[in-house]
Amino acid sequence: MLVPLRLATAASPTAPETPFDMLRDCHGRIRTFLAMGQRLAEADGARDEEVADAARRLVRYFTLGLDKHVADEDLSLAPRLRALPLPPEAREALEAMQAQHRVIDTRVERLVARWRQLEAPAASRPTPLSALREPTETLTQLMETHLQLEERVLFPLASRMLAPQEQQALRAELRARRGMQP
Repeated sequence: MLVPLRLATAASPTAPETPFDMLRDCHGRIRTFLAMGQRLAEADGARDEEVADAARRLVRYFTLGLDKHVADEDLSLAPRLRALPLPPEAREALEAMQAQHRVIDTRVERLVARWRQLEAPAASRPTPLSALREPTETLTQLMETHLQLEERVLFPLASRMLAPQEQQALRAELRARRGMQP
């Protein structure tokens, strides 16, 4: 096969120190799995086992890992930011983040349904892999815009404005969501 479907998802060399490092690490994983989705959409000649494995990994990440990340932002970060005296443009960025989550969730749900179909043998697949190109590219573009908003605006803002004890509490919540020690 010319396009490998298995991508390295190596962990960071060191444990993230701040909650914003943790969130950026999540963004790295999101980008890794989006790249896997793009490779899958280009892999019409791939072996059934490779397609099924990639589809399972995509379904797992986008139904479990991404959900935790969205909860990190919507349930842990956003309420803390809303409690601060933010300038209007920062409030707009925060609202945009949450609106983007809703749009992205809908796109992810559609792709997850299609990836689930790919876990079956090729003979029972309703559409070719190439049919995933457009929805995967659209999701990738939406996600990149979203991730850039967070990385360039919201994370730096939160890093500056949240008190150290709030940042520690945020980090503890993110770790607890993953079953890690605070």
